[in-house]
Amino acid sequence: MSQIIPQLFLASVGSKSLDKIANLLPHKPKDQMRVAFIPTAADPYKDKWFVKEDRDKLVEMGFDVFDVDIKDKTKRDLEEELRNIDIIFVAGGNTFYLLDQVQSSDFKEVVKTLIVGRGVLYVASSAVAVLAGPDIKPIDLLEDLSIV
Repeated sequence: MSQIIPQLFLASVGSKSLDKIANLLPHKPKDQMRVAFIPTAADPYKDKWFVKEDRDKLVEMGFDVFDVDIKDKTKRDLEEELRNIDIIFVAGGNTFYLLDQVQSSDFKEVVKTLIVGRGVLYVASSAVAVLAGPDIKPIDLLEDLSIV
């Protein structure tokens, strides 16, 4: 039995570096790999241009992209919505806001099962890439806590 190796792709600007993930994929995007696009971290912002750029780039590359907002979701909701995906893409935004939504929805546990158990690729853009690390201390000085 072959071992599934988890893969993470953490980027500062997702839309500018998505071409680099093509070499990591077992299939070409044109084969309609399904991407769960998580825009939740941008909820506190009025102008979400960076989310649109990331999503547009995925579509341009040929992925089958669908949005999954984790706000107000249960673990069971997320397990159902994410069951047939190849890639999880977490768009940028406010790290602290996203962390709150991750904790209240059990998103972390669902994602961990998908990455480790199924080999789903996890892609995170901008400040939210910090959530893949052991703690979010590095982002403390960069985030605006007043909007959370």
